[in-house]
Amino acid sequence: MLVPYGVDNPMRRLPLANWALIAANVAIFHYEVPVRYFGFGGTIDVETYGIVPSRLQWFQPLTSAFLHDNILHLFGNMVFLWTFGNNVNDKLGHWRYLAAYLAFAVLSSLGHAALATWPVSTYPCFGASGAVFGVVGAYLTFHPINDVRVFYFIFFVMGTFRCSAYWIIGFFVAWDFYRAVSGTYGAVAVMGHLAGFAAGAALGLLLLRRNWVERDDYDLLSRLSGRRKAAPGASLLRPRAAQDGAVSEAERANRAAVAQARAALRSQVEGGQLESAGATYLEFLKAFPGEALDEQPHVEVANWLLRAGREADAAAAFHHFARTHPKHAQAPNALYSAGILYGQNLGQGARGSALLRETAPRLSDPAKARRALDVANALDAAAPALPIAPPRGATGQGS
Repeated sequence: MLVPYGVDNPMRRLPLANWALIAANVAIFHYEVPVRYFGFGGTIDVETYGIVPSRLQWFQPLTSAFLHDNILHLFGNMVFLWTFGNNVNDKLGHWRYLAAYLAFAVLSSLGHAALATWPVSTYPCFGASGAVFGVVGAYLTFHPINDVRVFYFIFFVMGTFRCSAYWIIGFFVAWDFYRAVSGTYGAVAVMGHLAGFAAGAALGLLLLRRNWVERDDYDLLSRLSGRRKAAPGASLLRPRAAQDGAVSEAERANRAAVAQARAALRSQVEGGQLESAGATYLEFLKAFPGEALDEQPHVEVANWLLRAGREADAAAAFHHFARTHPKHAQAPNALYSAGILYGQNLGQGARGSALLRETAPRLSDPAKARRALDVANALDAAAPALPIAPPRGATGQGS
């Protein structure tokens, strides 16, 4: 058993739409007929509101996506939705995410209805799996190489591991595809899963292609089109062009030290040793103030420093990230965080105001952009007025 339970993506907004969908699924589960087996009672008839391909009703493709057979069915779907849906909600915004989720639910149900074979076609099918697979497909297009934390339980051995999103998502898609072609799916609507995943991946690629969501060098379309950046640290380890002359031994040693520190920090973050990573980062910043770290470990360390109450270090980390990765999708938000911390928490109003005014036009969230300018105006208004110098030649004495 493999259960993805966390990802390493930072978020700019609370995923309220995703939380609302999870709450709706849990609330509706209370009123289903299957819940009677657990002693709660229920009033929703899955024979009517589940999707039955042989007697399809117009409302079933949508209503079936909010019904579940038992607590384990509900729990599995909601864990997947929590793990991947929060970041897709953050990427799309609340209303677009809700619309996308409902579209995935309908398309996956119709995919099942169109491709289901007897006797599956005569049974009511229900569950959020198809819609959740749509969300997973969209997540894969936005964050294919971000780490996913996975719990495993195999032959009474349990533990956790990390892997890139495309590995764990690819595993589940391949497993469903195998069950579909081998006919070993039993009562599981694997065709609905695959239809939902295809819909989510197609929507994600379309949004990226049209630039209707923020792009970065690590989304799936960028990687497929060759827009991806060189591997982190490659430029530090690559020899200079011939016209620049040979690299000195001192500079070569410096590059090796930078690469080693970067690798150590990445390893500590991946291992969950965030306190050690924070210490490594501060040493790195002191030794190599102009050098860049890998983006994701840098963001995680900055967020940890903030959670740990080390506001000055967190502000410096956010500021450093924005300056060394100015084209990254999170750079405007990092600069915003640095501006807020400098201005409101650390008493450096002029510095905070300057950073907030710089980042406001680049923030994708209009509400956050307005707040950045409001805070900057308040900081400027609170700044003490500079004394006016007396005219040249004045004595300062009354005549």
